[in-house]
Amino acid sequence: MRKLAVALVTLFLLAATLTRAADLAGVDGYEPIAVPDSNPFTPGKALLGHDLFFDKRLSGNERISCSSCHLPQYAFTQGPDPSPSAYGKKIGRACPSLVNVGHQKAFFWEGSATSLEEAVKDV
Repeated sequence: MRKLAVALVTLFLLAATLTRAADLAGVDGYEPIAVPDSNPFTPGKALLGHDLFFDKRLSGNERISCSSCHLPQYAFTQGPDPSPSAYGKKIGRACPSLVNVGHQKAFFWEGSATSLEEAVKDV
């Protein structure tokens, strides 16, 4: 269930980026995010992803959501204070921004995942 939730949150972030694609169509250097034919974008998926991003029930102890660490007011980073893990443990690294995550070619600090789909398998 948790991996499904992470996948849906990732879809939300991708959808948020896609909604701006029409506005940026004529901008030099802009490349729209490739959306697989097998999983097309829909507004309903974007709304579901939004709801899951803020849902604390998806964490291991139901105390934090994705938005607990990826703070919208700080460009979806942790902001000035380190974010603890779901169980309050210091993890020793900052969570990266989720802005434009759909354009990334590698994920995690060491680049071990090369797609969003691959990244959610390791969360």
